[in-house]
Amino acid sequence: MTEKTFASRAVTGSPWLSLGCALWRSKLILIGFPLIVMALVGGGTHFMRDQYTATLKVAPSTSALLYVWALRDNGLAQSITQKLDLTAHYGTPSPERARDLLQSHVQFVSNLQDNYVDVKATDADPEVAKQIADAYGNGMVDLLVGLHLTAASNAIYELRARRDLAEKSLVKARERLEQSDIKDAVANVSPSIRLGLLGMAGMEAETTLSSINLTGSEKQQMLIQSLDQNELVRLQERLSGIQRALSDEVQAKTSGHELGKLTAAIGALQDEAYWQAMIERVDRRVEVLQVTQRNEIKLIPAQTPTEPSAPRRIMLTIAAGLAALLVTVAYVLVAEQFRRIRASN
Repeated sequence: MTEKTFASRAVTGSPWLSLGCALWRSKLILIGFPLIVMALVGGGTHFMRDQYTATLKVAPSTSALLYVWALRDNGLAQSITQKLDLTAHYGTPSPERARDLLQSHVQFVSNLQDNYVDVKATDADPEVAKQIADAYGNGMVDLLVGLHLTAASNAIYELRARRDLAEKSLVKARERLEQSDIKDAVANVSPSIRLGLLGMAGMEAETTLSSINLTGSEKQQMLIQSLDQNELVRLQERLSGIQRALSDEVQAKTSGHELGKLTAAIGALQDEAYWQAMIERVDRRVEVLQVTQRNEIKLIPAQTPTEPSAPRRIMLTIAAGLAALLVTVAYVLVAEQFRRIRASN
């Protein structure tokens, strides 16, 4: 009786009332079909393997965009695929397919709240998820260091270029010392003057390296490693004494040797000592920077996840039920429209 009354009103009533009538007639389908779909999806999710997500964090930095660029590099993904043998792990026919699967299982999130860059790796094996996240962090550091895109690695690159120049200049200085006229005059330079030249060369090399015009406070702190203050005082005192000794000895030797040759010999010795000191101090700086360059980018390693991150069974079941409900409503509306067309004809 109720359905007949409702249907008779729908004939002369508004379209909304007609829609309500159609839905009411199909109430069993509207309820039953979504419930069946939810039951099937809910049962099916129990056969899905749990997924685990491990997160590596890159400490806050103004270079966050650079980090994300390095993490997205295809070469890095290919290297990690080979290193962890993900072709066998994923069971794919080719390394390229394994790389594509790897990239689909990894997310790079630049967190604007705490300015961290998060590397989120998901896998059915929690230990593999941790290994992938850590491999991305270490690979990113290797890539940036290899391309000289960090302050320390760029400083090493510049210092090595300066060292190459110093080596060439040292070769020229030693060739000059082998010239016959200068070689004879060098033999008359006393050990005290030679010692003084070494002290002066060390100070000159330190001054040169410390006065390099740099941009960025971090790079400057890495490159400028001045001598200890006590060492500077000691060298300054030695320099003053050697300068006086040099003046006296030059005057004493002018009687037996030409002043120009003796001065040229001392200049050649000074050049050799300076470039040799430059090479030694550059090597010392490079050694320090090589130890610290990888630590310039701070990484918080991933932990082996203990709780699954996917699948979200309840959410998938509810979403499937809602989708089934929408499909059922659309089907009822289309069927009602066709029924009206046939009735009008």
